[in-house]
Amino acid sequence: MSEIFVSHSTKDIDFVRRLTNSLQYSLGAVIWVSFEHIRPGEAWADSINNALNQCRIMILIVSPDSLNSQQVRKEWRFFLSHDKRIIPVIWGKGDLPYDLNDIQHIDFSSQEYDTALNLLKAELLKEHVQFNEVSIPVKISTNKTGNLFWLCHDLNELYYWLLGDVEKKWIDIGLRQSHHHMVELGLDDLVLSQIRQLIIQTNDLQENQWIPEKRQRVASEVKSVFNTVAQIAQKADPDFDSGPG
Repeated sequence: MSEIFVSHSTKDIDFVRRLTNSLQYSLGAVIWVSFEHIRPGEAWADSINNALNQCRIMILIVSPDSLNSQQVRKEWRFFLSHDKRIIPVIWGKGDLPYDLNDIQHIDFSSQEYDTALNLLKAELLKEHVQFNEVSIPVKISTNKTGNLFWLCHDLNELYYWLLGDVEKKWIDIGLRQSHHHMVELGLDDLVLSQIRQLIIQTNDLQENQWIPEKRQRVASEVKSVFNTVAQIAQKADPDFDSGPG
């Protein structure tokens, strides 16, 4: 279950993706963010409402766009009314809402990213957030091999995206989604660490830095993850077919 809710404007998506990647894949925090947890066909308002109730800490991205967002305002006011911890993160110009003026905030706009991230980590530690939790290795039962098939399918598709000219933003989404599926399946940390490292390595690359050599190197690593997942599934079910690989 997620314990940190990230409230943000969709217009700040690039910064939010970078921050949530750092929190999840570098620090190991368990977070809830809308673009990763609301699935197609799911009731948007219900999903957010459930997350607001379940999470005990909010990271509030404060920017000119979020300050003008009615939805973001509803989210932080909900937390405030329930006496839950809010950690404002300043991104861009903008003043904190009056009701949040006396809350300690972290400014990512006026200092180096890594410096601000360490300050955020320190604040989360004060709230007893657990970092770098190792996932519990489990034996994959045969009723999960169907899901493993689709994980293999997604990894294989990601591999061919990397060999082609698919935009980096879709590669980023594919890597994060594969990691999410692995966590849901209960794959052990040895497997998860492979995909985490790829996310960390590619996180800060801009589109113009996404040169063929780097794409091919990441593709090779993705194929290695694909082979590992396929082997796990075949041990659980000798008849398992990972599809074309």
